[in-house]
Amino acid sequence: MRKLPSFAHDPQQSFRAWLRTVLRNRCVTLLRTPSVVLPAAGSAQVPEPVVADGLAKWEDEEYRRQLMSRTLRLLQRDFQPVTWQAFWDFVVCQRLAAEVGAAHGISVDSVYSAKSRVLRRLREELKGLLD
Repeated sequence: MRKLPSFAHDPQQSFRAWLRTVLRNRCVTLLRTPSVVLPAAGSAQVPEPVVADGLAKWEDEEYRRQLMSRTLRLLQRDFQPVTWQAFWDFVVCQRLAAEVGAAHGISVDSVYSAKSRVLRRLREELKGLLD
């Protein structure tokens, strides 16, 4: 709420992107602040500060999810609707190949082919981005 008065609308960027940045920065600040554990009375040991590493993992997972989601939406335009739906039902919905083929009026081999073609393109598009 403290940052909201400083928001200046930029037509090139969205409010949600600005808000996400503010939230991310606040989380980073909170997670980088070490949690200090006081030693027991009479103890000569100085505790190591504890810093949570959960943010880095969350950022990686969120990046992967957003990248995958956006890439899949873009790739969908490059395939015939039957090919895309067969891929989606088989890979994402985890339906049986025979079931998917029967639902779309295609052979089981065509279902496997659809899966292979879409995944190959997906790997090509994401090459170097998920390392």
